[in-house]
Amino acid sequence: DDYQKIRERIHNHAMNDPIVRDMGYTVNASIGIAECIITGYEKLDDLIHDADVRMYEDKQARKEGRS
Repeated sequence: DDYQKIRERIHNHAMNDPIVRDMGYTVNASIGIAECIITGYEKLDDLIHDADVRMYEDKQARKEGRS
C-alpha cells in the first residue's frame, strides 16, 4: 500500500535524525494521507476529512500492532 510506504519513510527519516538517534528518543506520529485528484474533491473539508480518517485508522493499527 502506497500510504503505508509513505508513513514508513517519514517514520524512518525521523528516527534517523541525529538528535533523535543520539539522544535515544522514540518518535511516534499518526499520519493521515488523502489522495487528491483535481476533480476528486469539491471542498477542502472533504479532503481533510479523508486524511483524518486515515490518520485514525493508522493510529488504531499501531495500537493493535498492525503497522
